[in-house]
Amino acid sequence: MMKLLLCTAIVWCLAVCNALSQQLPLLSQFQESAGVLNPAAISSNYFRYEQNAEFTATHHSQWTGIEGNPRTSQFVGQILMDGYDPVAPIAGVYLVNDQTGPTGFTGVYAKFGGVLSDDPYEYGISAAFQIGINQYRLRISELELRDVETIFAAEDDSQVRPDAGVGVFAYKRFGESLVYGGVSVPQVLGLSANFTGNDGDVQTQRVRHYYAQLGMQYDLGDYSFLEPVAWFKYVPNAPLHVSATLRYQTASAFFMGLGGTSSSSIHGQMGVIIGDRTGYDPMLRIGYSFDYGFNSYGSFAGPSHEINLNYSFNR
Repeated sequence: MMKLLLCTAIVWCLAVCNALSQQLPLLSQFQESAGVLNPAAISSNYFRYEQNAEFTATHHSQWTGIEGNPRTSQFVGQILMDGYDPVAPIAGVYLVNDQTGPTGFTGVYAKFGGVLSDDPYEYGISAAFQIGINQYRLRISELELRDVETIFAAEDDSQVRPDAGVGVFAYKRFGESLVYGGVSVPQVLGLSANFTGNDGDVQTQRVRHYYAQLGMQYDLGDYSFLEPVAWFKYVPNAPLHVSATLRYQTASAFFMGLGGTSSSSIHGQMGVIIGDRTGYDPMLRIGYSFDYGFNSYGSFAGPSHEINLNYSFNR
């Protein structure tokens, strides 16, 4: 029985993110979730439309060809109070639910920080930290065991653990174009959660992740722009993982993007903006992305899909 439990835990640690031992949830439209990857990151809606507040909802379904595939849902609310000088406060909340087969976690975070600048729209250096709490779950009742009679404690189990993250971010405008980048550790605290059964313990170990982002918004005029952006992920004892996307915002309300990763996968995205892009009125961004892997398990695992809804406004 314990061998089966242990295998399940190992599959979870691998499947939650990818075969390169990433353990935090993956995102395809990571430009729209910059505040999740780095608590100090400033929303691209502020850079383009001077809208300093937003709510973002995302659902990511990974490896849809596998039963019990990883599924992540998250909700983010954040605001940049840009009317303050010389430090403009940043605040936000983040809720996440991740499920892979019988294992998963649910978390809630709050973040606080500030942008050092006398004109946050033109340039700035920001720093922020986040604190949160996660509930990690193992649904023992859903495991397919060879000898059910050996199970003494067949009830679902959960563990609650605190978490914290930190990040720094910098950006500078050159005319109507912008260059930005940052580094972060979204999970400063390590995790060791034990799930106890009749025949022993199953331990799940999550390790610290290190992120870096680098991007540019190149203005094409008439509210259109090109945005190349890269997301670097490092976990000790695993290869560096890189995701890169080039997104094109058309002069109309439509946008599209194409990219790939160092783990032999490609992704495409498209979407539309509903609302006045002058920044005076609220806007709704609706985006969809599709990922497919060309590695040895890609055709078996199936593609990944992501839906993103972003509502932004100026407060």
